Amino acid sequence: MSTTLRVILDDVAGPVRSGISWYSEEITRALVQTAPDGIDVAAFAAAMSKEREAETQRLLPGLVDLEQAVLPSREMREAWLHSLTTFSLSGLVHATSLFAPLRRRGDFMTGQTVVTVHAATPVSDRGAAKDRWFEKAIRRAWKHADGVVVPTYAVASQLSEMHDFGGRIRVIPGGVAPTIALHDGADDRAKLLGLPERFVVLVTASSSKATGEAVVQLLADAAMPDVPVVVVGPVAWDDATLSGMAVAAGLPPARYIPVGELDDSDLAVVLSRASALVHVSTNDCFGLPMLAAFTMGCPVVHVATDSLDEVADGAALGVSADADGTLTRPLAEGIRRMLDEPELGRDLAARASDRVRHFTWNNAAEQIWQFHADI
Repeated sequence: MSTTLRVILDDVAGPVRSGISWYSEEITRALVQTAPDGIDVAAFAAAMSKEREAETQRLLPGLVDLEQAVLPSREMREAWLHSLTTFSLSGLVHATSLFAPLRRRGDFMTGQTVVTVHAATPVSDRGAAKDRWFEKAIRRAWKHADGVVVPTYAVASQLSEMHDFGGRIRVIPGGVAPTIALHDGADDRAKLLGLPERFVVLVTASSSKATGEAVVQLLADAAMPDVPVVVVGPVAWDDATLSGMAVAAGLPPARYIPVGELDDSDLAVVLSRASALVHVSTNDCFGLPMLAAFTMGCPVVHVATDSLDEVADGAALGVSADADGTLTRPLAEGIRRMLDEPELGRDLAARASDRVRHFTWNNAAEQIWQFHADI
């Protein structure tokens, strides 16, 4: 008789791929591929459309089942935060984020639930309500989760300062999908995407308007080289849009090139041609855009946080805030160094090529299977 691991998906196959949904998709696929003999993998998600269900099945082949809740994602998050669920806690449950059915088990209930904490601060900057949800979800993980996966030792340390998790935290980094690679027709794809001869690339996040603001602030800074920024990802956050912010700042449209959401092969095309990836996030701890750049030989300039420094381990140029606490000028100066000092870019790319070998999704999944076995 086989055992089933039920994976809680978070926002997979949505219209915009967030950092969390990127992770959720990749780690679930790897868990299916590396499942030990006698263990099946099923998934559970909030209510979704037929089209999104079909896309999820396409993205995650090999699932023995894809269960859905009656409620959509927003309502599910609130319900689970208040223990309002009929979801059975028996058996193996693995949540790819803090979106998890956590509650106190009865004396005779068996099973284990592991959650994933992507950062020790809210990944979203979209409002106080999300901050409160995050704080409550962290506390519930401390009270009820059997195990907690985190991307870096820095996050593990930060969580331990918030609550005493004992030995329940396991550091398991992310990875790079083998589909992030160049294929036939890459030159044609570059033309269709409108890529200029020389550019830097920045990946925005649906959960963070600050990533869009960073594009405008960089281009408006006097230290920024005269090179366009190719923007991968969303360009709208509630009522704010990248184009609106750029107009308000007096920036000409030619300074930035939005290419929208890209699949892995097109992302590889962009990264392989970019002079640098500029990673502006201060609360991303998995560093998945950085790892993608590493695998494509694209030098990286990133905000120097404890987690991103740990991920890079000297294979990228980390910059810290200047005296007035802003990051725009240091990032712009870091980009200028990449453009003016080609030997720096070559050195970082060589280090990154070695560094990225430590990050594979199958390796991460195998560590997760071992974590469940150790609990």
